[in-house]
Order: sequence, then structure tokens, then C-alpha cells
Amino acid sequence: MKHPWRDEIEAILTREDHVALLLLAQKETPRVLRYLCGRLYSDSEEEKWRAVRALGFVIADGQIVSRQQATELLRRFLWALNDESGTVPYGIPEA
Repeated sequence: MKHPWRDEIEAILTREDHVALLLLAQKETPRVLRYLCGRLYSDSEEEKWRAVRALGFVIADGQIVSRQQATELLRRFLWALNDESGTVPYGIPEA
């Protein structure tokens, strides 16, 4: 079952409407971050790069994502790049 907010964020990403993305992220920060991180693993280069750019916009806003949250995301990304993690880090280096 698809959630209504998922349709909204997909439309926002397709339009690359960063203002609307920031407004949604203010209300649904964990969901938006989770969705964007998931899109980093997309097999579509276009979709992956939209997620990379969107993630940058959301994380750059210190009122939406705290420094501690940004640090934790970076820690997870670096762990995903480590061979010991067992993760295939599609899209992570770009993020």
C-alpha cells in the first residue's frame, strides 16, 4: 500500500521543487530522509541524482536536520562504504 506522502514526495522530486521539499521535510523529516536515502539505491541514474541533490538541500537546512542528525547520516554512509558492512553502496559515494 502506497502512502499519500510518498506520492507527494515523488512528485516533488520529479519537479525538483526544493522549496516544496523543504516544506514537506519540516513536517515529515524522518520519512523524507528515509525516502531519499532509499532512492540513493535506485537503478535509475536520474532518480538517484535527484535524491542526491534533494538530500543535500534538506541536510543543508539546519532547522530541519540538526548537526547531530547530519553527522549520524554521514556515519551511516561511511559505514556503508566500508567492506566490512556487507552493503553494496549504490549512490552513497555521490551523497
